[in-house]
Amino acid sequence: MRWVTVKIVYGLPEAHIVKGVLESEGIPVRLEYEAVGKIYSLTVDGLARVYVQVPEDAVEDALERLQEAEELGEEERDEVDWGRPED
Repeated sequence: MRWVTVKIVYGLPEAHIVKGVLESEGIPVRLEYEAVGKIYSLTVDGLARVYVQVPEDAVEDALERLQEAEELGEEERDEVDWGRPED
């Protein structure tokens, strides 16, 4: 099976969120990253870079789902009142 990178994120927490979004749609996901970044929590020189990969035949579905999730996130950000709390 050939795996294809559909998104690059920085840090395992974000990678696991993306993975969860895709897996919730039944899309298999593999995370590729430098082990030293995870072991030592290094974020320099691309060591925090995580490649989110899916099987080649799931690329189109994965990209669509990620786009939908991103748009939903933008809508929710737009609805948040960023003003100061009232006393």
